Amino acid sequence: MTNTLKKTIVTGAIALGSMTTQVMADESPQEKSGNWYGLAGIGYTSIRDSDWDVQDSTLEGEVDFDSGFGFEAGVGYDFGTWRTDFTYENGGGDLGECTEDKNSGIDCASTTGEVETYSLMLNGYYDIPTDSKWQPYVGVGLGKTNVDVDSLTVGGTKYEINDEDI
Repeated sequence: MTNTLKKTIVTGAIALGSMTTQVMADESPQEKSGNWYGLAGIGYTSIRDSDWDVQDSTLEGEVDFDSGFGFEAGVGYDFGTWRTDFTYENGGGDLGECTEDKNSGIDCASTTGEVETYSLMLNGYYDIPTDSKWQPYVGVGLGKTNVDVDSLTVGGTKYEINDEDI
């Protein structure tokens, strides 16, 4: 698979992680300091259309994915105006439609498969002090995403995918 597909899947995983919401009581940073907290979220996973090609071949085309659901779970610690958390995220989607540009006779239209992403993130946040019930914050995270494609069936032929090829 091409770098475009890799970048698209990683971007989708990052977007999934940004769709979670943390609920906190109406407390000042000093009152909430020193607390452990948990977080959980569910989201809609959408992977953009991607180009594909076969190494050492002229075969190429485009693939799109059906939408799916993802989730996130984690644990964090609140230091007052600073917070940190460690999260696990999972998302993905089924292969939707496939086109092949070179008219090679490959039955790309009957292609099936699934892509799943697994992410681990370490995040840090600065809560911007306000006199409001809403708490704006600035955050940064560092993590790793693994992309898993178990198998791909093209034109009735099942291919086992080596995840290191992605």
